[in-house]
Amino acid sequence: MAKSSSPVSSGEVQAMLDALPDAVLISDSAGNVEFLNRAAEQLSGHTREAASGRPLGDVLPLASDVDDTPLESLAIRCLRAGASLGPFEARLLDGPDPARRVVDVSAAPIRIRAGAVTGTILIVGAATQAHRWCNSCPTRRRTTRSRGS
Repeated sequence: MAKSSSPVSSGEVQAMLDALPDAVLISDSAGNVEFLNRAAEQLSGHTREAASGRPLGDVLPLASDVDDTPLESLAIRCLRAGASLGPFEARLLDGPDPARRVVDVSAAPIRIRAGAVTGTILIVGAATQAHRWCNSCPTRRRTTRSRGS
């Protein structure tokens, strides 16, 4: 691939993110949405414009895939930890999918070169069939629930 002397434009970056099959959500340093790709719009049921500036946890509310307990905003958790979270499974609480499907979620802080965290990026994809099958096993559910006891 030939090197270009000019950096990639923001329009080109947006087009690349829109081409991904997984949902990409980007928040600012307060945990508010700055960007959704097309897959994130479909998953959340919100347009970029409607989601912009709203808390990420409101745009994509998630719950534990074990007991449906609502999860704290992953953007806020990631910002507080200053480290990546996941991948792990969670259940969608809202959105156009009435089945509240299980998704795989990863979150990471976005850092500038000096190391300061300027926001977060969340990647959300459909849980694999193997994960869904494993999570439906009664022994796994009992084991997972008993860990917290």
